[in-house]
Amino acid sequence: MDQEKALALLRLKGNPREREINTAFEALAGELNEKINSALDEASKDECRKRLGEVQEAYDVLMRDKIPLSTPTIASAMEPSKDTKAQPEPTSDLAKDIVSCSAGCGSHLHWDTIRCPSCGALQTRARYRDRRVAALLAFFLGGLGVHRYYLGLPYGLHYLSWIWTFVPIAKAIKEGIAISRFDQAKWDEKFNQGRVSQQGRSDGVGETLVIVVLGLIVYALLTVWLLFLIAVTIFFLDQS
Repeated sequence: MDQEKALALLRLKGNPREREINTAFEALAGELNEKINSALDEASKDECRKRLGEVQEAYDVLMRDKIPLSTPTIASAMEPSKDTKAQPEPTSDLAKDIVSCSAGCGSHLHWDTIRCPSCGALQTRARYRDRRVAALLAFFLGGLGVHRYYLGLPYGLHYLSWIWTFVPIAKAIKEGIAISRFDQAKWDEKFNQGRVSQQGRSDGVGETLVIVVLGLIVYALLTVWLLFLIAVTIFFLDQS
């Protein structure tokens, strides 16, 4: 990428100083991350991530002339450099949205990235826990404790161990009602480290259909099992 294109991407003109480049990069990267967080589909998110990569490349091109021996990264744009002690602290949420590849290849990714584009490794960090998905899991698969595993809560195995009593199902439905009434901002703070809700992330018909179908199958099997127990009990009572 040439310097002219880099200046255009960062919305700069002439021969900007290092601080101006940092400020422009931080503002544009923050804007793109907000678009990623609010995008309604994966295609839009991928497009914003691609633009974020181009912005990073433009930043590298411009900063290469300012600091010849350095290798600027997204992280370096968030922190004051040693050469600019008077540089103010950034106020954007860029530091929270950009993370290192969990495979350790050194790449900087948006926290919502599923696979690292550099090394191809699947990212193992905690994914966004959607309130609507959690509620559906509690309603339809709560007797197995699936919703507690999804939320990273303990005692999920206890639900499975006592499902034959149907008590875990009743408790899970109660928890599902509580989850559905949970304030979204407080939900993100408690289960997503303050990350904003990913609109459209759980709106897929396929995801909802899978949860509902699996839940109905589980409940149907439990009902058959209960009817079998009742029939066996009646049979032995008649024999006695």
